[in-house]
Amino acid sequence: LSDYDDEKLQELCQKLDDEELAGILEESELKTQLRIIKLLENKRTLKLFGYMSKDDIVDILGEINVGKAKELINLMKEGDKKIIKQLLGYRDDCAGGIMTTEYISINAKLTLKAVLQEIKRISPKTELLDIIFVTDKSKKVIGTAELRDILTCDENTILEEKNGADFWNTMK
Repeated sequence: LSDYDDEKLQELCQKLDDEELAGILEESELKTQLRIIKLLENKRTLKLFGYMSKDDIVDILGEINVGKAKELINLMKEGDKKIIKQLLGYRDDCAGGIMTTEYISINAKLTLKAVLQEIKRISPKTELLDIIFVTDKSKKVIGTAELRDILTCDENTILEEKNGADFWNTMK
């Protein structure tokens, strides 16, 4: 794509659906990302952002024209806007700049069958998939479980019942 001229790149953007183009945008080199964003209307860019991780969005917003970045941020939903502004406050080379706000948390009272259904529903929008955060009824993180362990257990087991059985680790 880096070899495409703007006209050919524009044509490609028009042919792809939002999810496909978002995937390309996430994997492209920075220079190509910036060219694609420049060619798109703000409305379409926001649709693409809906398929991307927040930290990838922040990386792009940190590189584009400040005016365009502010326009895009102002058009975002309040929840997304708050997260993006928070992440934009971190330098790229510090922990905050490389962290993600997208992960999977599952209530400990669910059966593993329900857990797997929830993981399937949530996972396309998350970046961290190998560790699942286990929460109590008030959504407080009480431990972690590895996806591998969830996949290999009987689906009728309740997640909470597996605590202490070398399945999920309680937070101390």
